[in-house]
Amino acid sequence: MGTIQWKPEVNALTTPQSYRIRFVPHKTTGYKDMAADISLAHPNYNEELVLSLAPLVMEWIQQQLANGNQVTLEDAFNFRISFTGRLNRADDPLPEDEDSIHVRAYPSQPFVREIRHVAQLVRLPMTQKLPLISDVEDTCLY
Repeated sequence: MGTIQWKPEVNALTTPQSYRIRFVPHKTTGYKDMAADISLAHPNYNEELVLSLAPLVMEWIQQQLANGNQVTLEDAFNFRISFTGRLNRADDPLPEDEDSIHVRAYPSQPFVREIRHVAQLVRLPMTQKLPLISDVEDTCLY
């Protein structure tokens, strides 16, 4: 198992000054990396098969949510619809703004517990924002 990198970052919204814990990913992975890793760990499933199935799973979840269903993948994730908006009365119609519909994905507790159990945290040094000196120009006073 690899490591999880983090670093402290100044929280500009607090007085006295405090720091946030910021996750720093090693890299961003997607379907191709997933397919390669799964086919390596499970030789019965070739990379092309996994690569073709992964988007179908996401499409199926999307369709289930659009049909008003909640999707629960046991010991993994729950997907559900939520709304933002305000109704002045109980019989008011929903707002017509399509941005009021949101999709939420929540990890299951066993999923989170396993990550917490195997995680090895590595602290990276705090980075300071420095001025970009190459953009500085001399001022000529006449």
